[in-house]
Amino acid sequence: MNGEAGETLGEEYAEYHRYPNALPFIISGTTSFSPTLDCSRILVCGSRVYDDWKSMYDILYLFRDEEVHWCHGGAKGADSMAGTIIEYLRKSLGLKLTWMLDIYPAFWGAEGPSALPKRNQRMIDGHKPTLVIAFKSPGGGGVGTNDMIKRATKAGVPVWEP
Repeated sequence: MNGEAGETLGEEYAEYHRYPNALPFIISGTTSFSPTLDCSRILVCGSRVYDDWKSMYDILYLFRDEEVHWCHGGAKGADSMAGTIIEYLRKSLGLKLTWMLDIYPAFWGAEGPSALPKRNQRMIDGHKPTLVIAFKSPGGGGVGTNDMIKRATKAGVPVWEP
């Protein structure tokens, strides 16, 4: 698989290429494979210090054949990287009509310290994701990422932590 998107994900993810409408994902640290996972509304979150552009590109590229309504929280790091990559793929692969992107910023001025959890809940309630992809840095996720994972899990939304 030299240079293919799935290469960096490891062999356990190579199965994706045999089932184009399926997605390997990790829930609660357990590797699973589900050909029936709904990938129509994906929320991307992650660490503000996440900087692995290639890995994120490879993962988001997996969805090139899907119609996806994406969202992220607009923060620096993983959120803004996802936005940049999604927009690049939309243009370069001609996905403008099949990929949409919403951004849910935190309202720090109006909501103060509670802005982050309130924004996360707005994304769960407003976007109604069918999948959350959480990009953690090697040291783990930040407060916001971990909060989003907890909220998604509580709402019954699958979480993939690549």
